[in-house]
Amino acid sequence: MKKQILINKLDEWLKEQFLSELSENTRNVYKQSINKFINYLNNKEISDIDKDVMIKYKNYLDEVSKSINSKNLWIISLNKYLKWLGYKNLCLRQFKYQKKYFSVNAMTHADFKRFLRKAKELNMSQDYYIIKILGMTGIRISELKYFTVENLTKKNKNIIKIKNKGKERDVIIPNSLARDLRKYCRGQKIKSGTVFPSPKIAGKMITEKTINIHLKKIAGAGRVSLKLAHAHAFRDYFAISFLEKYPENFMFLADLMGHSSLETTRIYTRLTTEEKQKLISKIHP
Repeated sequence: MKKQILINKLDEWLKEQFLSELSENTRNVYKQSINKFINYLNNKEISDIDKDVMIKYKNYLDEVSKSINSKNLWIISLNKYLKWLGYKNLCLRQFKYQKKYFSVNAMTHADFKRFLRKAKELNMSQDYYIIKILGMTGIRISELKYFTVENLTKKNKNIIKIKNKGKERDVIIPNSLARDLRKYCRGQKIKSGTVFPSPKIAGKMITEKTINIHLKKIAGAGRVSLKLAHAHAFRDYFAISFLEKYPENFMFLADLMGHSSLETTRIYTRLTTEEKQKLISKIHP
């Protein structure tokens, strides 16, 4: 394959990703990953791409990064583009790693409460309710767009239908949270559309980037680890909290989270480092 084909078709492919309703963050990751490969080709003065070039690029990724997740993300993005171009034979295998059976930085109930308390103290009411939604429903940050005044009406019985990655699922809103959100909308005079409007662009929702910036500000003020200052940490928190109370309802959790594979849901059954240390201590008191 010629390098120029890779370059010329990129904008067309990215436009298709936009039309498929992928989140802005995902599209940016795709673009950055492909450009990383193009920059590699330019630096090496490579114009023709074959399997040998691809293997050397994989070795290059292994040299420039120690993070297996980052390296695999670059490969996954590039593979998607190569398949779209019709060059499946050039796709790379992901880096293999031993799965960890515990997570190091799981959010605790105390962390979650601290986030809420500090957001309220800072008068960041919009972020306060975003945190509540993320931690009490387990949705992805990209799914916040479904939280509209229309979807929160009582006739929907506190259930919001969410479409993501070609699938539709019901997200159940706790009754108390639904009431609080309706009250919040009335107080903010939000009569239609998104519950979390952008302060800069009328009719648009606050951006994911802005939300994560605010989470860092709240974490810093509340003395919460900055490693938890991102939206996905609250999704993890929801799943772990659910399994603490209902460990037998594993399948229901997978349905709530919108997981395509049960392997993804099983991540949340793994122990935290602290929990594992406690178990070992009980064996050898």
